[in-house]
Amino acid sequence: MSADASIAPAVASVVAGLPLSLAWSTGHADVYAIDGAAPGWAARAAAAAAAGARGVLVVHPTPVAAAELDALDASLTHTCAVLDWAYAADPATALLRTWRATGPGVLECTSYAPLGADVDRELLEVVAWLLRAFGRTPAVLTRHRLLHGERAVGRLALIDGAESALLIRIVMTDAVPPALVVTWAGATQRLNARVFPPDTARPARVTLTDAKGDTTLPAVYESAHRTSWKRLLTFSGRPAHGDLADLRRCLAVLR
Repeated sequence: MSADASIAPAVASVVAGLPLSLAWSTGHADVYAIDGAAPGWAARAAAAAAAGARGVLVVHPTPVAAAELDALDASLTHTCAVLDWAYAADPATALLRTWRATGPGVLECTSYAPLGADVDRELLEVVAWLLRAFGRTPAVLTRHRLLHGERAVGRLALIDGAESALLIRIVMTDAVPPALVVTWAGATQRLNARVFPPDTARPARVTLTDAKGDTTLPAVYESAHRTSWKRLLTFSGRPAHGDLADLRRCLAVLR
């Protein structure tokens, strides 16, 4: 395996906890970890696939041009590509796919990020989380840039035939630890979720409320990074474009 130098120490820490051994290589490698925060990540992932990699993991991907995604897609003939999101890849996020809203409501998502963070990247993370959690993305977002963040409003159809009002806030501050806080409120239901970055080792907290009371989903003590690596190793060697298709859907909302 191999990794971009900027993320190699973090990758080594995650891989050390996997139930198999991966040898590091300075030349050709079967598995590549790409720093999605660095410019040109799609081209580097495509180059790794063209060199014969069986799997490519992109850590914290940032927005890229459609042409770059097209080139990456074309290179994945025998390569699996997995996007390692900070929040969407958290194992607790997938648990929400079985939850169903019974009517319209109001959905609020607040992402706390450090000062100086890339607003577009943070917004992309939130939209990716919505897609992974609910299987849908907002059709349109109206964005308002603020001094220390951004506010975006739109609508999201959590159930067929009924939309929920959507408010996304990106708050850049060093006074609050990074996290994604999600609240959905309807007439008879409520959802509260707090998802933490994978480097904190804190499990997400998700509580569902209805007429019967509160239900707290099981805490999953596995980081988003480890979950992504397990997905990569499970599908390694098989062409997989699902994550890139999801990325296209998310980027379409931002543009």
